Amino acid sequence: MRELAHLLPELTPPPGGLARLRQSLHRQREPARRRLSRWLPAMAGAGAMVLLALAWLPGFVGHERATAALTQALLRAATPPPLPHGIHVEHGAALLLADGQPNARVYLIASAPPAAQ
Repeated sequence: MRELAHLLPELTPPPGGLARLRQSLHRQREPARRRLSRWLPAMAGAGAMVLLALAWLPGFVGHERATAALTQALLRAATPPPLPHGIHVEHGAALLLADGQPNARVYLIASAPPAAQ
């Protein structure tokens, strides 16, 4: 350390320089405190909103799942069951006959006149 003191000349600050340096350093520190105190309520509010959303989200997801399950159950109940092999007969009946060919289906269809309303 002594060698360094011998190598570097001692500099004296200009008049009022030390006071200006202290004021400048004080001004640089003060806005950081003000900035933090200004943003603290906003950050606390944002944190509270995040906690509220995290508390509300599971209930919302559960409600949506229950609603979707109810909707699907109602749609299944309202949809008529499919007829075998996709045949739809109005005012009559269809009977699948036994046939020896595996890729062919033969039906006996009997129709009835529509009932008078």
